[in-house]
Amino acid sequence: MSGGSDGGGLSDLVRSLIIELHAEMVELYRRIAVYVRRMRDIFRNSEPCQRLSRIECIGPVTATALIGAVGAEPVSRMFASWRHGRAVP
Repeated sequence: MSGGSDGGGLSDLVRSLIIELHAEMVELYRRIAVYVRRMRDIFRNSEPCQRLSRIECIGPVTATALIGAVGAEPVSRMFASWRHGRAVP
């Protein structure tokens, strides 16, 4: 067989690419775990995030993202307006 295959069906090049991709995936999973821990810590220490998460279908990630993106006051006004059927000022 040509291409450096040992008979297992994959060439050495393909094997090395798979090994590299696997290493990248492991690193991405590690980074995601770090970000999840950081978001959990932010959520745990943020009263506005915890209040927001009491709304059905809003969990820690969504609450933290909303508060982080626009701040607690605009989010509070947005949900108060939505709850009362008005447009957000």
